[in-house]
Amino acid sequence: MIFAVIAVFAAGTAVLTYWIYRVRVMHISFIPFRHSLQISMISVLSTIVFFFLIKVETRLLMIVLILVLSSLLVALELFLRKVSGSANKEIKKYRISQGKNGIQVKYSEAREASGDYPRAYMTESFFKSFHYITMCDGETSPKNKKPSNHFTVTNGIRETSDQPKLWSSKLMFLGGSTTFAREVPDDLTFASYVQRKINLGSGGVKVINHGKEGATVIDRVNWLINESQTNPGDMIVIYFGCNDCGWQIRGKFFTGDQFAFQSPLLFVLNRYKNRAFELLNWLHGELAHRHNKWCADHVFKQTVSELQRAKEWAEFRGLKYLVVLQPHVYVSKVVTQYENSLRGRFSFFLPDQLRIAYPRYEEFIKNCGYGVSLTTIYDGLDHSVYLDWAHVNARGNEVISENLYREIKNRNWL
Repeated sequence: MIFAVIAVFAAGTAVLTYWIYRVRVMHISFIPFRHSLQISMISVLSTIVFFFLIKVETRLLMIVLILVLSSLLVALELFLRKVSGSANKEIKKYRISQGKNGIQVKYSEAREASGDYPRAYMTESFFKSFHYITMCDGETSPKNKKPSNHFTVTNGIRETSDQPKLWSSKLMFLGGSTTFAREVPDDLTFASYVQRKINLGSGGVKVINHGKEGATVIDRVNWLINESQTNPGDMIVIYFGCNDCGWQIRGKFFTGDQFAFQSPLLFVLNRYKNRAFELLNWLHGELAHRHNKWCADHVFKQTVSELQRAKEWAEFRGLKYLVVLQPHVYVSKVVTQYENSLRGRFSFFLPDQLRIAYPRYEEFIKNCGYGVSLTTIYDGLDHSVYLDWAHVNARGNEVISENLYREIKNRNWL
């Protein structure tokens, strides 16, 4: 008798669990009447059986609960494997660098994806060089002692080509590695492209590339206010977004520019989530997304505060000021298999936090009155410009410059 009761209780619990996860994970919005009737009957039966077991023997109840819990965990693992097995296999195929950020493509792949544009600079030797060269005050890192013919950095500032000998004002681009643009030679950064466009137009403006690899808005605004040299009439453009979503914080709680403590559970799940247990992957996804949302929200608030602080400082000094939200592969329209594969090559934390923060930045840009979004500038191009999730080739920088120059002209800065 007692074993029959246990069997009924276990079966009822399993059926209820199946339907709960089917509704939640597979987004089933309609349950047939016969199944609704079964669920109702089993719910009542399971409740009666549960109280019967409590009355009979507490020790036996504990054994039953352990067995049921174990069965549920096994059932959940099998169910999640089935759901995972039907996921996009194309994305899974490219998950080759979990936890890493940066250039993950081969030379041949990048060349083919870009439509072989432009031929002049994209050689295999150059492609390899920007993987390893770290510029600091004009010197290469100890790992690569050979000087580069493509990069010139003086006092931490990347060279902008075609600068005029005489100028009346400066146009200063502030940003991270996508502004510094080590992926192209000096004359093919978007700052150099803009400089040439200005030279062909009104002239009299010196463009300066103040990009710094890994820099956030917080870093660049602090430099702008505390260290930069400006004169009334100078123009400040902050090119931001990709480094300002909190993606650098893998499994760590974040306060300002400092890491606080690492979440023990998230650390364990992040370490062991790919050990053939879909249950761990699922738990990791649930916990990591909440962590990512917290980090992205926190960084967003700080970034917006710093952008506003820079705006007030620029107005006080008589400077022209613009903030530009940059594109990346997770927000751009995917038009090629290559770009689709790029989306799956980077850590879960990166795309999740970008997707959380970017809609908020878009809304901020729309309403602030001193910003513009360039997140869709690559949509519709014949070939991809991306070399990873954010860094682009020369064609990508050219498109950025076209949009920046148009925006500056429309604001009557030139």
